[in-house]
Amino acid sequence: MDIKPSSSRGYRLGPDSATPAAVKLIRHVFFSISMEIEVSMPNEKKNLQLDKGATGEDLISKLGFSPDEVILVIGGKPVPYTSKLGNGDKVKIVRVASGG
Repeated sequence: MDIKPSSSRGYRLGPDSATPAAVKLIRHVFFSISMEIEVSMPNEKKNLQLDKGATGEDLISKLGFSPDEVILVIGGKPVPYTSKLGNGDKVKIVRVASGG
């Protein structure tokens, strides 16, 4: 990749030198447009990509649940589904049983 000094602000990429992998890396490092969350559910564990600034509600929706079906647990403590998630968070999904 051809990185050239810029007269106004630090460095810039040469227009013909950036490869798709390099562009993806630069976007991730400098713009953080997504984040990775580790999700644990009964009998399943997976890593999901979410948009930066996503909330527990976004995660619940992506998994196909509604907020009244599950409780989110981060760091051993239940958190509101309206809480913002952070890159690298480890979220445990606990299914709620209710009835009358």
